[in-house]
Amino acid sequence: MATKLAAYGYINAKLRTRLSKILENPELISLLRAKTSAEVVSLLEDTEYRDAAETFADTGNIRLTEAALFETEVKFFTDVADKIDGAPGDFVATLLSRYEVETLKRAIRLWFEKTVKQRDVENEANYLYTGFPRLRIDEIVEAENIGEIAVILEHTPYGTIVSETAQSETLQLGLFPLETSLDKFFFATLIGSMNKLSKDDGKIAGKIIGVEIDLENLERIVRFKDLYGFSHERLADYLIPSGALLRPADTEGNSADIIKSYVSGHYRGLVPLLDSLGREKYSNLILLEAVLNEVLTVEVRRALLGYPFTIGIILAYLFLKRREVRRIVRILNAKAYGLDEERLRDLL
Repeated sequence: MATKLAAYGYINAKLRTRLSKILENPELISLLRAKTSAEVVSLLEDTEYRDAAETFADTGNIRLTEAALFETEVKFFTDVADKIDGAPGDFVATLLSRYEVETLKRAIRLWFEKTVKQRDVENEANYLYTGFPRLRIDEIVEAENIGEIAVILEHTPYGTIVSETAQSETLQLGLFPLETSLDKFFFATLIGSMNKLSKDDGKIAGKIIGVEIDLENLERIVRFKDLYGFSHERLADYLIPSGALLRPADTEGNSADIIKSYVSGHYRGLVPLLDSLGREKYSNLILLEAVLNEVLTVEVRRALLGYPFTIGIILAYLFLKRREVRRIVRILNAKAYGLDEERLRDLL
């Protein structure tokens, strides 16, 4: 116990204080009731999101404001990783690499739009996060071909993945294969880092990460089956291994039925949220995200209720902050498009 107190005592107290400040009912209601994006941003001026508020005040550009929110989210993870050592610190650092992978995928998408689809993306690079210098974002966007991107990334863990894509001609299928390979690499690395945690920490982290993989796969099932018409056999190549509760046999059949089976089997209290699932494929994605958000929230809150001096407090804080940022982004965009409060509540 002394070891756990030494490892988690300080960060536990610090994060408990921060968790109490996460935007919940009063603050969220204020954002929902704001009339415009500018009003939403003004409500963030005295919060941890003041940099995003200043960006909007200076530019009036929602895309740049979203980029500032992304940067703030990265800082939440960096701040925690800097305050813990050993295997827990390495694990949080690996969690942080999710943002590097996401930034790389965004840069490659931009390259794909520019080089393969021949579209004008002159201003789009301004919205990319530049806090991972080894990615050399500008060079990736300006690369002549995917092989050149592999060379740019040769001194990173991603160079081999991109090189294999370049050699296999999978770009004929779009970026799905490459992005899936990058996602699989991230989760495999994360699980490897998780396996170095103590038994108790590993059990807590394994449940949350496993459920997150389930949710990622459920979203892919809806997106690829309903929007792109993938067969079950083809879909299997794009699913992330090592989920907690979703098994390969559970992914056959209609996507709405798969989701209902998963939620009713493991999170019965959330079943009423599925009432409208299956009516319209695009609205299914929006509803699915809201439901899966609640599933993950259930798991991180369970982590908060356990013995306090574990990695559970760290995971709860980081995942709830991720949810908070996404809520702010969604509210900000909804106000820009004139969605009313009631409709916006459904999206959150």
